[in-house]
Amino acid sequence: METFEAIFGQAEGSLEEAIPCALLPFVFLLHSSDGKSLRFHVSDFHSNTWQTIRTHELLEDLRDQVGIGGTWDDFIQYIRDAFLSENVKLILGGPASSIGGHGATTARVVAQKSRGMPRISLNLEKLTGSPAEDVMGLIMVELLKSYRHKSNALQIEEKNVCQLKEMVAKLKEETKTLQEQVDAAFHRGKRRGRVGASQFSTEITDAPLSQFDSKVGDTQTTFATQSENNKPKTSGRVVPLRNKVHLAHAKRAKQRGARLAVAEDE
Repeated sequence: METFEAIFGQAEGSLEEAIPCALLPFVFLLHSSDGKSLRFHVSDFHSNTWQTIRTHELLEDLRDQVGIGGTWDDFIQYIRDAFLSENVKLILGGPASSIGGHGATTARVVAQKSRGMPRISLNLEKLTGSPAEDVMGLIMVELLKSYRHKSNALQIEEKNVCQLKEMVAKLKEETKTLQEQVDAAFHRGKRRGRVGASQFSTEITDAPLSQFDSKVGDTQTTFATQSENNKPKTSGRVVPLRNKVHLAHAKRAKQRGARLAVAEDE
């Protein structure tokens, strides 16, 4: 319990007899001043100031009564969670008057993490005179310490937030500058591409037509030469067409005459 952080809260006061009664607000403090025990103080800063001290042995007994398993740290954490919830009630008993419970002689505090969970119930001792004034002063002093601690922590967080906002703004500005540079480089590249294409078109358009004519002529000459080379070649004397016809006719007549001669012999 050396690292137990003080807990502050408001307890809902009520009378044990369940008589409707308007009670003053109760402020409580749960802390461990010596690191060996838990101290609970509650007061309405008027006529009701109560306290209880739970040593390690008494807390072990309370643990068995409540029936919370797990480790010791789990049990202490459950106590914290129970008193940090909104389910903390101060129940006054005895011959309490109908005006503010001034005559209460007994009291107990009941804390519950949530409905259905185990209840932490502690019997309280009433304080009067100087001890009650000391407890009320202790509650105020501890509240002031807690406020200053949280206020300093809040200022540090706000400072960190401001620094983060400045860093984010700076990064946004750098990103914007880089984007502008990228866009400018992209547009320059597009302009260079258009200029190169126009220069290529101009070179083709401005070329002399004589160059194309000479190239076309050379192509036609080469094609004609290849055609002549691909023609079938003939060897020997060339026979005129008229003589070819006469020779074919004589050959056919000779063949027919041979057949007739064979027929006559038979």
